[in-house]
Amino acid sequence: MVMFESERHDVLWEMWVSNPFREESFEDFKTKALSEIRESSQSKAQKEATAVKGMTDALALLGGDFVGN
Repeated sequence: MVMFESERHDVLWEMWVSNPFREESFEDFKTKALSEIRESSQSKAQKEATAVKGMTDALALLGGDFVGN
């Protein structure tokens, strides 16, 4: 696991260094990239559950009911 994280760190470093238009620090870039990786690795069921929860919360704010499956 540590080796994989080290390789991922190296790849992110190469991506950051190769971008001539970079404006953010490497740590900011790495944090953003890792969060995007985590989001994209969610399963379909997790994404759907998050979407349903968001719709239910929005409806509750508008005084509506809940979204059912």
